[in-house]
Amino acid sequence: MKRITLLFLFAILFISCSSTKTYKVALSKGIGSVNYEAYGKWINRYDKNIEIVNLYGYSLLEAIEKLNQCDALVLTGGPDVHPLYYNKPEDSSRCSIDNYRDTLEFALIKEASKLQMPVMAICRGAQIANVAYGGDLIVDIPSDVNSLTSHQEKDFDAMHEIIIEENSFLNEISGTNKGEVNSNHHQAVNKLADIFQVSARSKDGIIEAYEMKDKTKPFFIAVQWHPERLDSNSLLSYPLSKRFIDAIKNK
Repeated sequence: MKRITLLFLFAILFISCSSTKTYKVALSKGIGSVNYEAYGKWINRYDKNIEIVNLYGYSLLEAIEKLNQCDALVLTGGPDVHPLYYNKPEDSSRCSIDNYRDTLEFALIKEASKLQMPVMAICRGAQIANVAYGGDLIVDIPSDVNSLTSHQEKDFDAMHEIIIEENSFLNEISGTNKGEVNSNHHQAVNKLADIFQVSARSKDGIIEAYEMKDKTKPFFIAVQWHPERLDSNSLLSYPLSKRFIDAIKNK
């Protein structure tokens, strides 16, 4: 009887030790089109055990409650941040705006900071994170910047080269100092918030990625391109996802 009991205890211990913990990653918007669904699929491509939680469509209270049950946040791409939030309300006619989403994501950014959780900001996500911390944006690149670099094309992502800052976090993650990225945006970071530093620029000088100055802070990286749409072998796609997932598991 004693032997059976010991075997039973060992079996329970083995099952508990071998079970895989499920981590949850919140997406500020992960539904509504194949493009939004691509973010979750990108993360699951590298770890199928990550549970994806969409926060779009809920009340602020519900979204915050859901975020508190998650391990990390991805601020996804989408329409423009209302220029009212960076003191250019007169430029709203040049923007495509989702007021609910602005309100939702500002609240999520604040809560994620309070929770000290890993954050990845992509395209619009990079723009709103910068505004949330006191930076501002270029309202319309084609109109406001004299550039030969195409940042947006009508039917598909524009491709262009970026130069990565030496010794930056992005440089460490990717293991390279340059690369080809896609982008599909008519806005971009202009004045970078004081807590951030530039990680990469396109050849026309536009900021393509940024990170926290304070390296003791939780994982944070913001990129203007769409890593979820890049080839899985790209140094500016898979390594970002892997490091993000590692940060979640090592929190």
